[in-house]
Amino acid sequence: MTNKAWLTVEQVAAHLNIAPITVYRWIEGRKIPCHRVGHQWRFSVSEIDQWILSGGASDLKKKISNTEGKNKKLQIKEVSI
Repeated sequence: MTNKAWLTVEQVAAHLNIAPITVYRWIEGRKIPCHRVGHQWRFSVSEIDQWILSGGASDLKKKISNTEGKNKKLQIKEVSI
């Protein structure tokens, strides 16, 4: 049997130095590796670290930046019209 460390939402947020709401958004978007245990979410430290090292969180940041950029362009167009 292996000794796996499992984290809660709050613990994984602290591990990644982000807000817990960000973790919940990633769960909702099925972006972060997680497991449902009863009514709670659990995260494997090794899966999270591997996901980070493979660029999983970086891809999310690029998508968010692209979306924000599009929204800014739309706002500028609305103001100028």
